[in-house]
Amino acid sequence: MAGYPRNYVSYKVHDDLLISGLALNDGNNKAVLLSFDLIGLDEELIHRIRNECAIICAIDPENIVLTCTHTHSGPHTTSREDFPRNESYVEKLIDYCREAVKGALKT
Repeated sequence: MAGYPRNYVSYKVHDDLLISGLALNDGNNKAVLLSFDLIGLDEELIHRIRNECAIICAIDPENIVLTCTHTHSGPHTTSREDFPRNESYVEKLIDYCREAVKGALKT
């Protein structure tokens, strides 16, 4: 659990973490907003998510906006000396982002 001591772990899921996506198009410009139930994202991860989603949306990565709810109930998605990033979850997160963007484009 992000932000807690290493031995402070969850033992079950109370509520699923979500990624909400919204695609915007004014006829001239397109943008995608993604909101994560996570504490935060590393700069490298932000660039990776934006680039992956931009390919799917056929837009500039700068038009992908990411935000986090800052929940401490999710896995570590930022790297700090005392709390390494959960790399196995990060790989799943990239896939979740792709799916969120595809879902946002359908509506």
